[in-house]
Amino acid sequence: MKAYRVLWIPMFMLSALALRADFSGNYAVGAAQTYNLVSGASTGVGSWGALLTTTGGNASVNTSSAPGSVTLSATGNGGFGPTPGTLASLAFTYTFSASGPVAFSFSIGSSGGSFNVQLDNVTQTPTGTDYAFSASSGQVLTVNLSAMGMMGSSFMSGPPMFMMMNMPGASMTQTVTLTNFSGPSAIPEPSTVAFLAGLGALGLGLARRRRV
Repeated sequence: MKAYRVLWIPMFMLSALALRADFSGNYAVGAAQTYNLVSGASTGVGSWGALLTTTGGNASVNTSSAPGSVTLSATGNGGFGPTPGTLASLAFTYTFSASGPVAFSFSIGSSGGSFNVQLDNVTQTPTGTDYAFSASSGQVLTVNLSAMGMMGSSFMSGPPMFMMMNMPGASMTQTVTLTNFSGPSAIPEPSTVAFLAGLGALGLGLARRRRV
């Protein structure tokens, strides 16, 4: 086997790994757990970030099924009496360190609000179950979820005692699960580089033995 043919194998594998699949490597989401957020809270989720902006409500990022999938949820609380419900908005963000194709699938669970994807300042509402685009290095991907609780109600009770009664409105929740995520990887993991380097060295050794 020619030396260049031996070297072609690890180089091909390295180029294939440049497109990282699922929430691992450069796109890792950290330990398998549920990150719970309350009003105004933000947290790092591995290589990602999560921010909850709300007038009341809560949100969560569930990484229990990572690296295969991540589930996002936002819940707006219902109002009491004639007051409107509260709006909960969750932003799940990632800043790309390399340029290349990005793709992921999504499935909507509870649909009591809205879901969209923002690339820098451009917002799009995905349709179907898959979303793909070409990312640039430094570009920010934001997956947005929002849900607003229902307004409460008021009524006057009847005789013998007349009094104003206030009832709470229903909470509303929006959830989405992201799967099959793939994106460009600027820096291969050290273990991957070491493995491919060892494979290339082995191939060169075999090629030299054949020539002797």
